[in-house]
Amino acid sequence: MKLAPKIGFLLNPSMPGKLKTGVIMALIILVVTCFVGYYSFQKTIDNVQLVKHTYQVKLKVEELNSAMKDVNRALSGILLRTDLVKHNDFSFYTMYREAKQNVLSKYNDVKAVTLDNTRQQKLLVTLFSIIDTRFKCTDSITVLSESKIKDSSYIATLDRGKILMNEFDTVITAVRNNENDLLYTRNEISDDSIKQSKAVIVIFMVVALTIIIVCFYLLFRSLNIIQENERLYRAIFENSHDLKCLCNNDLSIIEVNPQFVHILQSKK
Repeated sequence: MKLAPKIGFLLNPSMPGKLKTGVIMALIILVVTCFVGYYSFQKTIDNVQLVKHTYQVKLKVEELNSAMKDVNRALSGILLRTDLVKHNDFSFYTMYREAKQNVLSKYNDVKAVTLDNTRQQKLLVTLFSIIDTRFKCTDSITVLSESKIKDSSYIATLDRGKILMNEFDTVITAVRNNENDLLYTRNEISDDSIKQSKAVIVIFMVVALTIIIVCFYLLFRSLNIIQENERLYRAIFENSHDLKCLCNNDLSIIEVNPQFVHILQSKK
């Protein structure tokens, strides 16, 4: 079994020892440096993705908060229509139902993007309980007739709704603060990874340049040694008083020294 030409020459016994050792060491260093560089680069990409994910969570949280505000605006419109404008206008009821569905949709979005965060998941469980109770309060308000607008139970329901909204804001703020803390930490890690990647790239360039210079030095030095040996052996071959010839594998003569030619000519 023959080695590939690009690799087999390293095991060639005729190759100068120092050059062979230098090339093998250069290959090992380059391979190790490439792996370290790839690992550092991949780590940087992973950290950037985490930062991107945190921004995505923050966006989803703000969308959920905005959706809940839409519910409050629709509810305010219903109360104003009931109290001030006594005619059949159901547009705010439609807005209210759509806003409720949007809140649940946005809540599920936030829950989906925070599955990797146990702390956020616990807060979201509390948040869902608040949202559910808040909707029960607002639903009871929307079905009250005008005759019960100033009823004590109605006023108590409104007060309960305000308390629930304050609790909602508190939990949303806690979720937002958690993501801000994560964002700060991940930004720091990402910055460190970028600096490490830059350092690895610089080291890789320096190592590669050094290896190239050393290999060229060893190569030219080996070539000089080979040329000197060739001149020496050529001088011995041509100036020898013995008969010398060079043959290939099938014993065909390739070259003979001058003494060989002289002897052959003298015998003719």
